[in-house]
Amino acid sequence: MKIKFILLISSFIITLYSYSQTNESAYNKMVLQSIMTDQFLEQYGISEADIKNIEGSPYYKDNFQIGGIYNAEGVVASGIPMRYNIFADEIEMRPSSNPDDNTVKSLVKSTDFFAKIGTDNFIYILNSNSGEKSGYFSVLLDGTYFDLYKKTTVKYIKKKFAETNYQRDQPAKFVKKEVFYLVDNKGGFYELPSKRKSFISIFKQNSKELESYIKVNKLNITTETDMIKIVGYYNSLL
Repeated sequence: MKIKFILLISSFIITLYSYSQTNESAYNKMVLQSIMTDQFLEQYGISEADIKNIEGSPYYKDNFQIGGIYNAEGVVASGIPMRYNIFADEIEMRPSSNPDDNTVKSLVKSTDFFAKIGTDNFIYILNSNSGEKSGYFSVLLDGTYFDLYKKTTVKYIKKKFAETNYQRDQPAKFVKKEVFYLVDNKGGFYELPSKRKSFISIFKQNSKELESYIKVNKLNITTETDMIKIVGYYNSLL
């Protein structure tokens, strides 16, 4: 389903700990009393102390950033410290206006809400035809005809102990993986391959013009910034 971000056309100022709840009823419905991260880590036998010794990060960005929550009517709340936990696939929030209150809650997983965290936009997709399970996607480009989405996942790899004296222990780690999708007006998801020929074949119309644009501008089809340029240009051809 093609979803336009109201946050891209709504002008507002986010101030640290300055909460703007324009829809109190919607705000109350979107906040869970506790986060699911602890239960999720428990399934893998990971304690809070273990996290510090694991290589990599379960978060999209480690630190909380100021963000806002939106629904179809507009801004629900803004100025909230937030971060996306990829491993648990949930958006964590510190909803208290008291800077000394470090209570963390989570955003209800619903297609009714979308979030802007710092400069990053997140949308919850339910049973997409991308082959991915329901979950949060980053919206990298909200185009006229095609959007560019990114799905980030984190895999937990357990610590591996050395089997001989010649080997070393391998620490536990979080390994990130990113998959990019072209999304059409009807909600169709098309995974963007890393090989150029396969990549170009996803774009059915004006493919020669697009290929020329990529070549002339020396764009890399595997980097996020260049893919945003490519999909943006493709929209301009239609």
